[in-house]
Amino acid sequence: MAATYLTAERVRRQCDPQSFAFETTAELPYTDDIFGQPRATRAIDFGVNMSAPGYNLFVVGPEGTGRTTAIQRYLERIRTLVGVPISMVGVGPQREATMVVDAEHLALPM
Repeated sequence: MAATYLTAERVRRQCDPQSFAFETTAELPYTDDIFGQPRATRAIDFGVNMSAPGYNLFVVGPEGTGRTTAIQRYLERIRTLVGVPISMVGVGPQREATMVVDAEHLALPM
């Protein structure tokens, strides 16, 4: 199969800015949803709620793609729903490492 060279014009999407009901994104309501990642959200939900011993949630992806932010937001959502602060989360295959959640809900390696 021969490779096809694609120009920037062929691989980008354009939209009419007038089609939006806002001037800037600062006008939009805040959401803690993981934007555009419904499959990842379902996987996080499934993994966090799995109570079987030895079951782990393994989050992968390139650096800077929001993996840590996604987990932090999910933990914050759980904290809000349950009404109990989450102070630590076991991480690693045997939960041998710990992620501490500080007062600002930022994950810090321990």
